[in-house]
Amino acid sequence: MKRLGIFVFFDADGYVGKYVDYLLNDIKENLNELIVVCNGKLSADGRAIMEKYADSIYIRENSGFDGTAWKVALSDMVGWDNVPRYDEIVFLNDINYGPIYPFKVVFDEMDKRSALDFWGITRHYQATDFTGYFESGILPEHIQTYFFVVRQHMLQSKNFKKFWIEMPEIKNFTDDIGLFETQFTKYFSDCGFMWDTYVDMESLKGKGVNNYSFNYDLPYVLISEYKMPLIRRKSLTQFVQNSCAGPEKDPRRVLKYVERNTDYDIALIWEDLLRKNNVADLYTRLHLDYILPTEGVLYEPLKQNRVALLLHIYYKDEIEYCFRYAQSMPDYTDVYITTIEKNTEAIKEVFSKLECNKLDIRVIKNRGRDMSALYVGCKDVLESNDYDYICCIHDKKSPQVGILFGMAFRDTTFENVLASKEFVNNVIGTLDREPFLGYLGFPYMIGGPYWPVLRNAWASPDNFNATSKLLERCCIPPKIAMDKPPILYANVFWCRPHAIKPIVDLKLTYEDFDEEPLAIDGTFSHALERVVTYVAQSQGYYSGVLYTDEYASIYIPALMLEYSCMAGAHSQAVATLSGLGINPAGLNALPQGDLSNYPSKTLLKNIGKRILKPYPRLYGFASKIWKKFRRRA
Repeated sequence: MKRLGIFVFFDADGYVGKYVDYLLNDIKENLNELIVVCNGKLSADGRAIMEKYADSIYIRENSGFDGTAWKVALSDMVGWDNVPRYDEIVFLNDINYGPIYPFKVVFDEMDKRSALDFWGITRHYQATDFTGYFESGILPEHIQTYFFVVRQHMLQSKNFKKFWIEMPEIKNFTDDIGLFETQFTKYFSDCGFMWDTYVDMESLKGKGVNNYSFNYDLPYVLISEYKMPLIRRKSLTQFVQNSCAGPEKDPRRVLKYVERNTDYDIALIWEDLLRKNNVADLYTRLHLDYILPTEGVLYEPLKQNRVALLLHIYYKDEIEYCFRYAQSMPDYTDVYITTIEKNTEAIKEVFSKLECNKLDIRVIKNRGRDMSALYVGCKDVLESNDYDYICCIHDKKSPQVGILFGMAFRDTTFENVLASKEFVNNVIGTLDREPFLGYLGFPYMIGGPYWPVLRNAWASPDNFNATSKLLERCCIPPKIAMDKPPILYANVFWCRPHAIKPIVDLKLTYEDFDEEPLAIDGTFSHALERVVTYVAQSQGYYSGVLYTDEYASIYIPALMLEYSCMAGAHSQAVATLSGLGINPAGLNALPQGDLSNYPSKTLLKNIGKRILKPYPRLYGFASKIWKKFRRRA
């Protein structure tokens, strides 16, 4: 058989990931010839990888999506006169990871179906048309064109050339679906050519999921039950709203399944995911929460690890509290305590009872608080490469938010990082089992003064801007956005030291930190506590949120209760405004976090700004009423 492959590739930086190298190595074993078409640019290193497999490489402008790229390859590189000489032409692109199972298995199976004129791996069943190109309002059933094969009988037909020559210009994603992907199967099927797909999906048809793109929404189901050879990249990165009871379980499960049941190296997947995506998107789609037990060891450490505890104690009356949690560390831990001069003797007295491998108490300058204590006071520890894992934590009072919420913040940090010896063993065991997990922090605080940070952990544009500048200082291209807040903040975490190396390499001094009193937002410290997950990402690690099983059982119902209150306040406001004859549509623009506080003054103020402002006279009258109301309150 004479089989040609045409592979379409796109990367904004021209970088060829390791997953592409693996994919091409496998597919080339099933081809006589391979053409690579690059939409956009190709780096020198990328070209070297492509040249290992490609008989020819064509670099073109990034326009027209894959359909146009294949059209150009057929007309300009293969030539229409040469197209019929091939027994099969394989069309594929780079939007999938794999093959999880060798392509040879796929080709051997499809070779048995000799009556087919063209075939693919998966199909999309009829669905509501979102493209506007079908008068019926229905997208027809079709092969998904990330991978499809055309055989000689169809290649030799006049219809094959006619389809490509007459294919309209493709300008956007909607065109790509409406003018190419869906039309390809329909056109040739209407011409009488036979088609099918490798994955038999009939058992999924008609069960309420016809509108799903199966390879996007159900990757775990397809791979584990239907032996689908590929994982679509977007299935691991793009959140599907309101689907947590269904497809949302699949992304995390498919990674675990591939790691445990196949020979495919998921390091190839993580390299690509971490290079291209915002940390917040990975966290949302892959559910990187780690809920671990405190009273039993679920994940026994796999080896004797080198572990350090870096503990900053500023308040003398918190020494006993810190000691209680420090006892959760294994007895082989090296413990480093930073503090101010007046606390040293009291710390020595209490911590002399701690079972550990080494105790090192250090006096530091009181500039930069816990941040400088870590990155300046323990710089030599971070630079040493002596440890596999480091736990960093500090005491906390937060007098600005009051005793209750200050204690809550302190307890949340210590409980979700150092709850018990069993919990700590579970953390270490988890890190042993997930080599790309580089950083684990405690969950967002909820309630009271912490609602604005829960709503958006940037807390202010000043923190976002300061973090962007710090990333640039670390020579890390910022993959951050104001509407995608950090998944973690504050200087309490477990990590692999290599994950924060770019920060350590800055060789910070006390002068890098702002003097007291610190501003509420926008300082170097505020940036430093938010930058870590992005720094870990640059080093090839993902980050996760760490919970004890007890805290998770408290946290989830609290969030549900607050959400119901917020939704109730929103519904009540809509009903009230509608009753007054005021269009409540503007409420949809209200920051939801404001409603989570739902005091009447906050709600009235936001309603006034968002809804009444388009009516100057009414807004002016309402402003006067508001000022009188505020003075009386």
